[in-house]
Amino acid sequence: MAELPEKKPGLDPVPFGVSLALACLGAAQALWAGFQWWELGELRRGAVTLCDQAGGNCADAWNAPVAAAIHELTGLPVAAWGVVWGVAATAAVLLRMTAASDARRALFSGAVRTLATVGPVAVLILAATLLQQGLFCLTCVVTYAIVLAYAAIAWAVPLGAVQLAGGGAAAAGICAVVFLLALLTGRDTPRGDVAVIPPVAVDEGPLSERLALFIDALPEEGQEVLAREIAVYREQEAVSPPPAPGLVGSENAAVRITDFHDPLCPHCARLHQVLERLYEDLPEGQLAVDPHHYPLDAACNPSLTSEAKNSVRCDASRALICMEKHPQGFRYSADVFGQQASLTREKLFELAAPYTDRDALEACIASDATEQRLQSDIAWAVEQGIRGTPFV
Repeated sequence: MAELPEKKPGLDPVPFGVSLALACLGAAQALWAGFQWWELGELRRGAVTLCDQAGGNCADAWNAPVAAAIHELTGLPVAAWGVVWGVAATAAVLLRMTAASDARRALFSGAVRTLATVGPVAVLILAATLLQQGLFCLTCVVTYAIVLAYAAIAWAVPLGAVQLAGGGAAAAGICAVVFLLALLTGRDTPRGDVAVIPPVAVDEGPLSERLALFIDALPEEGQEVLAREIAVYREQEAVSPPPAPGLVGSENAAVRITDFHDPLCPHCARLHQVLERLYEDLPEGQLAVDPHHYPLDAACNPSLTSEAKNSVRCDASRALICMEKHPQGFRYSADVFGQQASLTREKLFELAAPYTDRDALEACIASDATEQRLQSDIAWAVEQGIRGTPFV
C-alpha cells in the first residue's frame, strides 16, 4: 500500500511579523557576537578595542578567568558561543516557519523554546560572574538585551503544539553543527593566558646554538609570532630609539630591545616573559631591555578618545616607571604582568612591598617627574604611529 503524503500544517498561531522579529533577533545576536569575536582578536593582537574606547572594560572581562576557562575547555571564546547561539536561534525560527507538517512545527517550536531558555540562563550566569569580579563589559550588555528579548517573545507568544523533548534534541543538533563550523574557522583565536616557557639548559655552547635551543622551547604560537615580527622588522626603516632612562642591562650591549607596553595587555605579558628569560640566559652584556609605556586608557593617554573603566592601567604604568631604576625593577614588572587578571591599585603596592616603601612609591606615582616621563613615552609612541601594544 502506498504511503500517504504527510499532512500539510494548519494555520500558524504565531503572526508572521512575530516570527520575523524572532529571526531578526537571532541574526542580530549572531552578527553582534561576530563583531565581539573580531574585537577579541584585535585585543589579543595588542590593539585598542572600540569597547574600551567607549568606556567599558571589555578587555578585562574577555580575559577574566571564566572566559579563559570556557575558551580552554571548548576551543572557542565566549563571543564565538554567542555566534553559535544566534545562528541556532535564527535557524530554529526559520525551520519552524517552513515546517512541512504540524509535527515538525511542534518540534522546532520546542527548539525555539529550548534556545529561549538556555540563552538567558547562560548570559545571566556570565553577567553575575563578571559582576562578582567587579567587571563590566559594555558590548556584552547588547548581547544580554538581544537574548532576553528573544526569550521574552518566544515564551510570551503561544506557539501552538510544542515538543520540548524533541525540540531540545533538535536545538542541540543545530548548535552542534554550528559549533563545528565555528571551530573550523575560529579555533586559532589567540588565547589571553600567558604561556609558560619550559626551562632549557642554555649555559654552554656557542651563542647561536643556545639561541636556537631557546626558540625551540617556545610554544608553537610564540614561534609563529616571533617569525612574523622578525619579517616585519626586516621590512621597516630604521628608527632612532627614544631616551632610555629605564634601561635594563648595559648601554653597550650587543642587542638592545625597546618595547612599549600596556600593563593589562596579554601579549605584553608574554613578551616580558620572553625578554626576562633571554636577559637571564644570555651572557652578561649581550642584551639590554629598554622598557617604555603606552597605557591604553585616555585618563592618562591623550592619544585615545575615551577613558577605560579600569584606571589601574595608568597607575600601573606610573608604578613601573617608579620601579625602573630599582635593582629588582625588572622583577617587579614581571610580578605586575603576572597579576593582570586581578590587578588593582592596592595590588600594585602589595607587589612592590618586598622591594620598596609604600609611602615612597605613592609619592613617586603622584609626582610630576613620573607624569612627564609617562607623557614623553606616549608622545614618542604617537609620533611613530603606535596604535596598540606591544610595540617593539
